[in-house]
Amino acid sequence: MPVFLFHGEDTHSHSEKLKFWQKEFEKKFGGNMNVSTFDGKDATANDIFQAASSMPFLAEKRFVMVKNFLSEGDDDQKHAMADLVETTPDFCILVFSELQDFDKRSSLWKKIQKIGKVTDFPKLMGSKLIGWIQKTIEQAGGQIEKDAIIHLSEVTSGDLCRLENEIAKLVGYAQDRPITKADIELLIDTSLAISIFKLTDSVGQRNVKSALHHLHHLIETGEELYGILHMIMRQFRIITSVKDLMDQNLSRDSITAKLKEHPFVVSNSMTQARNFSMDQLRKAYKLLLNLDTRLKSGGVRILVGDNREFVLALDMLVLDLCK
Repeated sequence: MPVFLFHGEDTHSHSEKLKFWQKEFEKKFGGNMNVSTFDGKDATANDIFQAASSMPFLAEKRFVMVKNFLSEGDDDQKHAMADLVETTPDFCILVFSELQDFDKRSSLWKKIQKIGKVTDFPKLMGSKLIGWIQKTIEQAGGQIEKDAIIHLSEVTSGDLCRLENEIAKLVGYAQDRPITKADIELLIDTSLAISIFKLTDSVGQRNVKSALHHLHHLIETGEELYGILHMIMRQFRIITSVKDLMDQNLSRDSITAKLKEHPFVVSNSMTQARNFSMDQLRKAYKLLLNLDTRLKSGGVRILVGDNREFVLALDMLVLDLCK
C-alpha cells in the first residue's frame, strides 16, 4: 500500500527527507503537475481522496502530501479518512507529514500503521549526533578533530539547522586543515544558548518586556531567525522533558543521565520547569510547532532582504507564550 507517515522530534531531517522525495518524484515523473499538497488544518478527507484517486496526467504516478492532518485536522474528517485511506490506488504515493504531536488513539493513525509505512525521526543524540556531524562535515569537504566535534555538538546543543550553518562557516574557514576547538571558539557565538535561556526564563516569569528585549537582542546581533526559533523550541522541549522527570521525583543526576544533556543545561532547565505546569508547556510547544509549520508552508512570507513578517511572528509568539 503506497501510504506513508513521517513524524518525530527531528523536524530538520523530516523536512529534508520530504523535500528529497518530492524532488526525486518530480525528476522522475516530469515536474509538479502530479503533485498535490494539503494543509491538514483545512483539508477534508474527500479533498485528499479525490486528489489521490485522480489519474496522473501523462505520467505513471501521482504524489499527494498532507501536512499535520493527524494533529490539526477535524476529528470527523480524520475518521472519514481512516475509511478511505486503504483504498488509495497503487499509482498514488500518499504521504502524511506530522511536525507536531498527535493523538495515537485515532483510527487514522491505527489504520496507517496497519496498511502503510511509518517513519519516525527521533532527536539525534550521543553517538548518532556525533556521526551526523562527522558525515555532514565530510560531505562539505572538511575534516574535524575528535575533541572539536564533541565541543561543536555541545555549543550548538545538537540543533541540526544551526549545525548546518555553523559547519559551512567552519569548513570554509579551516579550508584544507581539520577544524579545531579553537576555530569553534573563534567563529561560534556560544552566548546564543545563554540568551535563549534568558528569553525562556523571562517567558516563564511572564515578563513580556524582558522576553521581547532578549528576543530583539538576538535579532539585532545578527542571529539567524530560524536558528532563534529552533533554539527556543529545543529549550522548551528540554524543559518539558525535565518537568516530566521531576514529577517522577528523579534526581538531577538521574535526569542528566536519562536525557543525555549537559549537567549545566539540566540544572538551569530544572529551575525553569518550576515556572510552568505541564499543560502550559504542552500549549507552548504547540505554539512553537505551529509557527514552524507556517514558515515551512509559506504561511509567513519571507522575502529576499525582508524578514519583517518573520520578526512580527516571533514577537507574537513571545506574547502568546507569556500569556
